Amino acid sequence: MERLEAIDGTNWESFLGQSDIPGENALVHWALWCYEQAALCRDRSPVAHIDKAHTPTLILQGQEDARVPKPQADELYAALRWKKVPVEYVAYPREPHGFRERAHRLDALARMVGWFDRYLAPES
Repeated sequence: MERLEAIDGTNWESFLGQSDIPGENALVHWALWCYEQAALCRDRSPVAHIDKAHTPTLILQGQEDARVPKPQADELYAALRWKKVPVEYVAYPREPHGFRERAHRLDALARMVGWFDRYLAPES
């Protein structure tokens, strides 16, 4: 796997209208408002580069996440399936940005360990 960090948004154009922090990327990360520079914003969106995707991806999403809303995960999942990249998508009910319920935290951890065992295990 090349990237083990979280993806904040799949499509920066739609993220701007869906998130509870629409200005966060513009003000903190790259001084870019998608409404003003749509082409550049689109180019910086992960979904714009889905044709290069090949890394198995585990998506763990809170259904009540207002920070990185569920439609961002839905779009990533659909794009990866279209590309035939191994992908698993789990949406946890009642969960915001950062899981709070113990059962969901344990389930997410078990899924991550299982995913790493499956895709990062040394060849025998």
